[in-house]
Amino acid sequence: MIRSRFGLRVCGVLTALWLVAAVGCAADSVSASTKPGELGPTAPAADQFPSEPEVRVRIVRGAQSVKVSSAGGGFRLSASTGQPATMRGELTFTRRSGAWVFRGPGVAAMRHAGPWIKVEPADARPVQLDGNAYPGTLLLIAARRNAQPTDRIDVVNTVDMEAYLPGVLQRELYPSWEPAAFRAQAVAARSYALWEIDRSRRKGKAWDLESTTASQAYVGVTTASKPRDAVRATRGQVLVFEGRFVPAFYSSAHGGLSADGHLTFPDRSPDMAPLRGRRQGTWDQISNRHRWSATRENTDLVRRVNAWGKRNDHPIAGLQAPIRNITVAQTNAGGRHQAYFVDDGAGLRYTIRADQLRHAANTDAPGSPKAGKDNTLYSGHFTPALHGNTVHFLDGHGYGHGVGLSQWGAQGMAKAGNDHAAILRFYYPSAEIKAIYR
Repeated sequence: MIRSRFGLRVCGVLTALWLVAAVGCAADSVSASTKPGELGPTAPAADQFPSEPEVRVRIVRGAQSVKVSSAGGGFRLSASTGQPATMRGELTFTRRSGAWVFRGPGVAAMRHAGPWIKVEPADARPVQLDGNAYPGTLLLIAARRNAQPTDRIDVVNTVDMEAYLPGVLQRELYPSWEPAAFRAQAVAARSYALWEIDRSRRKGKAWDLESTTASQAYVGVTTASKPRDAVRATRGQVLVFEGRFVPAFYSSAHGGLSADGHLTFPDRSPDMAPLRGRRQGTWDQISNRHRWSATRENTDLVRRVNAWGKRNDHPIAGLQAPIRNITVAQTNAGGRHQAYFVDDGAGLRYTIRADQLRHAANTDAPGSPKAGKDNTLYSGHFTPALHGNTVHFLDGHGYGHGVGLSQWGAQGMAKAGNDHAAILRFYYPSAEIKAIYR
């Protein structure tokens, strides 16, 4: 019998856990991203979640290895076969030739051929992944490429909604901001998460949201009082319109002009009144991105747009230097630009959504330096102008996609004495705040 330095018998329970091949698991089946029109952006009914749901957040994507530890009484490992095992200290997980391998101080490398590994705390203290604490449980799965499992690792954190949200607010807002801004953000983030839960589970995905700004930023456990208080004060509250959840998109600042959800995200957002663009005044003028401008060298911009187009299977991948003109193709009722025409050196014209052009212009590309603060496009609303070999982006408005809540605007309204309900009514007009569970 061999014991690790942590006192665990490794030749009994662990042998059963790690050396037996496993059958498949739902967590091992990850579908591709939705294409425009595939499922249709229909908002789920507001009575779909009568009790607090669990959220599955992908917190690691395509890592070569991850380290699991606990400051408490250890953590339990379980897999598709064998008996669970309790471990202490730190273990490093990798994948080799389709099998899981883990090792740690006093624990020799061991293998498991199953598709997933589940990690949960052995007591009330959370498990840590690469030094960061996360509530709930962790699921280690093989990252996929072209629908096939690889030896890279994804990690999904499964956590109750109300334990998830403080870690979102901690990342999304500044600690000095007003409590009302935190409460408005809590309701918006909860509504957005429920929307993504419905979408992901209809598609059979292994996670609901990313832990980055691709969904909403998330740090895991936080002890900060403002995020926790805001979540507690708004428990179960979501935004509802005509009996359906509002996918409560939000971004840093709108610059006084908001975007239409269905025009910005045609494959994700329904066309509903709370998500239609309009003029919003100067609430977010306290943001240093309320107004901005940028310049780009013409051929550099073409390289970036080509790279983005290839990565996203967009026809603009064929854009040829030099760009001859950029003109507004579509404007919403509030005056925000929603799409552009781009005319190239071969005489071809491409149409691209405004927020897509923002991302394309900021994309890293071979031969182009990192975008700096003076030449980053912070939103998709600007006035384009070409002079010689320079492309100017003038009178830029805001930071981000511009749909729904302006976070800087919420802070501006909160500082002026508005409560979270007033903030949400302003940024999601016609939406109702409803507590769907207690």
